[in-house]
Amino acid sequence: MGYRREERVPLQVPALVSGLDRGGRAFIQSAKTLDISTEGARITGLNCQLDPGSVLSIQLGNRKARFEVLWIGEPGTSREGEIGLKCIEIGTQKRKRVLYVDDQEHELEARRGMLESAGFEVACVQSMREAAGYLENYGFDAVVIDFPLYGVDSMQFVQRLKFDSPETRIVLLSGYPTRIPEVLLAEVDAFIHKGEPRQKLLTILDEMIGSSSILKWPVARVSSRYAIRVPLDLKVFRSGRPVTISGRSTDLNEFGMGAKLDLELVPGEMVTLEFRLPMADDVFRPRATVRRRANSCHYGFEFVSIDPIQRARIRELCEVLPPLDVPQGV
Repeated sequence: MGYRREERVPLQVPALVSGLDRGGRAFIQSAKTLDISTEGARITGLNCQLDPGSVLSIQLGNRKARFEVLWIGEPGTSREGEIGLKCIEIGTQKRKRVLYVDDQEHELEARRGMLESAGFEVACVQSMREAAGYLENYGFDAVVIDFPLYGVDSMQFVQRLKFDSPETRIVLLSGYPTRIPEVLLAEVDAFIHKGEPRQKLLTILDEMIGSSSILKWPVARVSSRYAIRVPLDLKVFRSGRPVTISGRSTDLNEFGMGAKLDLELVPGEMVTLEFRLPMADDVFRPRATVRRRANSCHYGFEFVSIDPIQRARIRELCEVLPPLDVPQGV
């Protein structure tokens, strides 16, 4: 089997495996990953006969890829029942497109990050005029409209949209539901109160137009994390106003960091982090997306925009920091 060059991360998750067995018969079976790497995986749990060189399709959640069987554990050995795989083709999926119309910039910023992190291709505009321009030139699977947009006839816009693009689904979003005319509610496909959790928008879109996650391999991050404890400030919009909360980092690499904060954050939400690092005089202020939530106060952040020089400094610092060996989900 030779020597493994890429880093392998222990990860046990259920998988759906399909392909042809040794006799040429099609099968679909459940299995479990033992670990993954950037180039493949090790699985167990299949009860069909396979040969090295066979090609399998493996699906984990909404991620799918094709693999070649490299080796099969021999009976009576410690690897009996295990199969080593190499990824040969990544599954692809057309990204769903969403147009978001809201005259409040902070709302656009917050929901854009959430939608993009869920895999949607997003266009954000602050007026119906801009929205009309996008709709004339591009097709969208869904349009999310804030109500009210002052000085705009929302009913006329919705009716025109339904006439020109009957397949496009329409979501109305408002903090003032009592002001919405019943005839307008009857025209749209869904309504969401702005006071509800922001994740509800993702739930509604998933129900109406389907998931739009970008399919990729691996299913977990294999970049190492490094322990570091430094104070930091996080800035985010709340009720239309910027809020700053202080906390402490827990880990770091060139792609993001973990932190403990006494604040409720939404996965996909865009924030600004501010911190200083040892051996660096300047302040780091990367824009970041909330990617995971380990518990009620521990969050992970993926850097969206960071100065290339500062990213290089983080990489250099990580060379002398103690590593953490805990794999993190995508």
